[in-house]
Amino acid sequence: MNTSYGRQVWSLVQRQSRVALLNRPTKSGVAVVLPTEVLEPRAAPAATTRMGPALCTTRASLAAAGGAFWSPKSHISLPARWFSSSSSQKRTDPKHQLIGDIAVLSPEADTSGASELLKQSRIRVVAQKTSGCSGALRLQQFRWLAGEDRLHTKHNEQGVKLKLDLTKCFFNPKLQTERQRLCGLVEPDERILVLYSGAGVWPIIFAAKTSCKEVVGIELNSEAHEIALENARLNKVESKLKLINGDASKINELDLGRFDRIVAPRPKGDDVPDDAATLAALQNYLKPHGFLHLYGFGHMPPGVCTNIKELKDPGEDMERLLSLAIGDDAAYEFRTALRCPRAPIGRSNSGKGLFRIGVDLQLR
Repeated sequence: MNTSYGRQVWSLVQRQSRVALLNRPTKSGVAVVLPTEVLEPRAAPAATTRMGPALCTTRASLAAAGGAFWSPKSHISLPARWFSSSSSQKRTDPKHQLIGDIAVLSPEADTSGASELLKQSRIRVVAQKTSGCSGALRLQQFRWLAGEDRLHTKHNEQGVKLKLDLTKCFFNPKLQTERQRLCGLVEPDERILVLYSGAGVWPIIFAAKTSCKEVVGIELNSEAHEIALENARLNKVESKLKLINGDASKINELDLGRFDRIVAPRPKGDDVPDDAATLAALQNYLKPHGFLHLYGFGHMPPGVCTNIKELKDPGEDMERLLSLAIGDDAAYEFRTALRCPRAPIGRSNSGKGLFRIGVDLQLR
């Protein structure tokens, strides 16, 4: 049996909810348990239970499970209808993102299949986001759909344990790759400032995963701040962490000193307060040649951009951020820009894909 067919069978195994996988594919074959009516042996019945040398199971246990062993050498054919896009077994689960054990559907998602998600062992709650971030506290709105009646959960990112309440704090699991990227940039003994620190995700991950000296987080939302304090205790990083329940726009009233790196993960929202003055003042809190990581919303080509001139027509919000590094008298030098995540988060008024874009600037 050819390799292409083997890939088809493995794809089928991954798609079917009624399939129990005994081990991952090896060069010698794949052991699976399938409903017996699915299999159509071409050769003798004994071929269906041939055991590969790398498999830790017995013919008796496999038969007792009502299944059979498949490998490229076992001469078993699966009906073509099982590979058809119109198959009744094709997964119809709505698209979602997973936060802890809560599956979160987008506002435009079809919710008719929400309860089907509960068949996945790691999902205990299904909810739908009904609005983006809004107001000074930058909160999103959700509605419960199925499962346990709650919107709080425990999430794990990079081995960091996080308690979250979707109704009290902003959290985006799609920014995990970006948080990993920044952790890789942090040098030993850095002081890091995180604005809009929410439930403490960014500062706690910096404290837990880098050799920085200190991380300071500022969050206006008192409920999110309390969750952040609990998460700091949970991960035992209090000695490297200072969390402040305060307004980032009044940073000039805080005696914080200077930092090697400042991170401002700005969420998107129609009525989120304008932070232009706050961003412009951050240069006063950076050490010479320190880094400022900003997050805006607009348009840019895929990949990493290292030349600011390549960012043509990026959108109003991005133009405001990039203006900090344009001109001979600009306070910053442009370093990089990239989509995070790579997929669009929506559409702009012009119909173009709208992306969250990370911008790395360095103080001159």
